[in-house]
Amino acid sequence: MTNPKFAAIVEAARLRTQAMLDAKTPVAGLAIADEHRMIPKVIQDILDKPFEGSQTITINGNTFNPYEMEGIILNAEQKKAVDWFGIEGRSGCLIGPAGTGKTTTMRAIVRAMILSGRIPIIPSEEEHKYIVTRLPGIYGGSFTRIATRNLRDNTPSEIKPNIHTIHRLLEYEPDFKEVLDKETGKIKTVRFFKPTRNQMRKLPAALKCIIIDESSMVGLVLHTNLINALHKGAQIIYVGDIAQLPPVMDTAILGYKLLELPVVELIHVYRHAGVIVSLANHVRTGNTIPAARAVVPYSTNLRRMPRKIVEDAIKEWNREEDGSKVTIHLWKNRLEGEVGQLRALQNLGNYDWKENRGGFFPTEIEKGNYDPMKHMILMPYNKAVGTIELNRYIAEYLGRKRNAEVFEVISGFEKHYLAVGDKVFFEREEAIITEINRNGLYTGKIPQKESVTLTRWGHNTAGQVKADDKIEFDSIDALLNINVDDEERKNQASHVITVQKIAEDEDDTKDKRDYKCSTASEVNSLIFGYALTIHKAQGSQWEKVYCIFHNSHNRNLQRELLYTAITRAQKELYIICEPETFVQGVLSQHIIGNTLAEKAEYFKGKKEENDKRDNLFNQVNGDSQ
Repeated sequence: MTNPKFAAIVEAARLRTQAMLDAKTPVAGLAIADEHRMIPKVIQDILDKPFEGSQTITINGNTFNPYEMEGIILNAEQKKAVDWFGIEGRSGCLIGPAGTGKTTTMRAIVRAMILSGRIPIIPSEEEHKYIVTRLPGIYGGSFTRIATRNLRDNTPSEIKPNIHTIHRLLEYEPDFKEVLDKETGKIKTVRFFKPTRNQMRKLPAALKCIIIDESSMVGLVLHTNLINALHKGAQIIYVGDIAQLPPVMDTAILGYKLLELPVVELIHVYRHAGVIVSLANHVRTGNTIPAARAVVPYSTNLRRMPRKIVEDAIKEWNREEDGSKVTIHLWKNRLEGEVGQLRALQNLGNYDWKENRGGFFPTEIEKGNYDPMKHMILMPYNKAVGTIELNRYIAEYLGRKRNAEVFEVISGFEKHYLAVGDKVFFEREEAIITEINRNGLYTGKIPQKESVTLTRWGHNTAGQVKADDKIEFDSIDALLNINVDDEERKNQASHVITVQKIAEDEDDTKDKRDYKCSTASEVNSLIFGYALTIHKAQGSQWEKVYCIFHNSHNRNLQRELLYTAITRAQKELYIICEPETFVQGVLSQHIIGNTLAEKAEYFKGKKEENDKRDNLFNQVNGDSQ
């Protein structure tokens, strides 16, 4: 089914882009400083003839074929990327959807950089917490550690030790500042993180190339901090997928760099990519499930669409192919309203201990299909049929199975019900709670006593909690900490939570140390790690992913959301959805268009809006001075 509004917008974008190409007109608002600052090459079609590169080259005495990787001959666009980014050292963007060979291309680029001899070795006298010296001056990283791990797994061994998160590269450290508490009117101390690498304390000068993977999720603020810490002339390569969701709290840098720098867009999807990638690209290019022809008679009310049509359509996708597997499962009944949402959550995560009968995920655990420590559940929302309640159900089931004592942890106005062995997210990374101890600095309300009968909702199934069941916080702890000021005591949580990050590989074991959360803000930042919103999963991947789409999510379903969720799975994808999910979601887009040229129109408009806002701000400030 073709959406008339969508078709009109896309056609207008095509006409504007073609007019721009015919006139060779630069993008408005961008001054072209040098040959590297131009409209994307894919948009301008600067390559007037097919790529003709020498298959074997000799640079600085090294003779090699830069266009072949482990028996794979690179295609024309991949060769162009190797020439521009690997040999010539241009800054630019390497983009493409899942399965188009971005990983293979980046490996070839890095190899060409090293063999070209243009990358210096980081001298041993350089000091940095995480950057290893006496290696080529190439850094690679992303926003999250899991995304960074994916990059590390697919880069030459010469630079693996220098693949870190951008926050590590900039050596973010905690700091404190005084702010006005709007509720009390008093000054309070809050903790925040800031980069210690900046304009005054720059990164090693030998870092000549910066590779930002999953750059579609790197925001402008973090990117600005990175630029401030780099020496002039450093090459930056932005790798990403413009079909994914933009960051939640900031604007993605990738969209703007597509307008400023040379761009190589990989568009050929390889057949060996597997069924997960096939489904992702089916959605990315605007194809519905069922096909548009079958949907047209029900386009005004998708709920009227017969279930049989959808069931027949998803049979095509429920298969294994090239080491990947997809299962699409429809909700058995349509569960609507508050009661329906509660029933949906119970069907997913509840377990009846009297009947020894559980919902979907407890059953998957018992069958050995779902490993809570390795696999991930993705959902559009936190609330309603969302991650908060499903996390509690799964934590409750797993805790009861291991007979875990549950602690009521009071942190400010919040209460959390945690146990040793729970999987949580700490600093955006997966971790395990290893200890829970009372906090001697805490002087607030006394929490319930820890118990195996205390649920994750704060109810004690053994009966009503009596006064003498409360924890006795020994006053001697307060006496031992008499030098601690009242403000710090007020910010303390009732317990100190010790967590240990889950080591993703051998290189991560050096970071497998204990982290203690004792303040209210630190404890409140901990969330259970079994179910995650799709936005927060951006940049991460897991071996197996479960995606849950309920009818209460329909209003905010978008193509980018579906595509991002699907591409988080590496080997197996299990989707529970409504019959209309892959129609309503596919036809709605956050960034209109399927091609780079069409999406560039969106980013061009955003930049013009930002420029107008900045000019207005400057005029107002100028007039007032």
